[in-house]
Amino acid sequence: EFENAREGLEKLLMTRIHSRAFKPDASYSRRDEELSARLALLGSFVTLEHLDIAENLHNEVSHILAQKELQKIVQYKAPRDKMVCILNCCKVISNLLTHAREGQPYGADEFLPLLIYIVLKANPDDLHSNMQYITNYRHPSRMASEPGYFFTQLVSAVHFLENVQSSSLSIDPEIFDRCMAEASPVSAKCQPIEATDALGPHLTSATSTVAISNEAMECLMRSYRYIQLDPDELRVGEVSDLLKDYKALVGVLKKMVDEHGQVELAK
Repeated sequence: EFENAREGLEKLLMTRIHSRAFKPDASYSRRDEELSARLALLGSFVTLEHLDIAENLHNEVSHILAQKELQKIVQYKAPRDKMVCILNCCKVISNLLTHAREGQPYGADEFLPLLIYIVLKANPDDLHSNMQYITNYRHPSRMASEPGYFFTQLVSAVHFLENVQSSSLSIDPEIFDRCMAEASPVSAKCQPIEATDALGPHLTSATSTVAISNEAMECLMRSYRYIQLDPDELRVGEVSDLLKDYKALVGVLKKMVDEHGQVELAK
């Protein structure tokens, strides 16, 4: 009860002073703009292959789901709620890794590159200010648990992207330098090649995002709230909602198959 009271007090207080505590001076907005511009530039040509991410982790649906969870960070005012967005993002990545490794443990050397890619593609608004806000106002005792660990991983991912050079990526240094120099517009030579994914061989990454970002993603987001529960933790009243979400998701997947052809299941 004491912990719940402390969490409630923190949320109440920070919600009321958010307008003054978040971005307390102009330097925060400037840093946010600089970071967003750099992520947008890197995101225009850096691919999964450049980060040495294994092919069995090239799951675009999971990537987009993680990106959307991270992008929610701007919707909340309490530090804890912002950290929950980071936690949910990292849980999607963890589940992807666990599935790819068939339940075997994975290491930070596999987790961090995926998180870097998710941050790069999500490019959430006010990322620098949000990280500073959490650092400044989240109670230190709550930074040592799993959410705190994932927050540290996020900080590491952003630090990497702020300082990354060609030597840190699997990319030709000349191509990296040329793409970084050509900020706007992005040269066609720097564009990623067409991606082959579960929706069909002729969809680029951008096209796939548009194709599944509405109805399908809404179903995925609703269903994801149950993914961390064990069977004995599921309440009777939630079974009906879970069944509705399942039927809706199956309907969307069938529609995607009809539109884009047969989906090949990973072996």
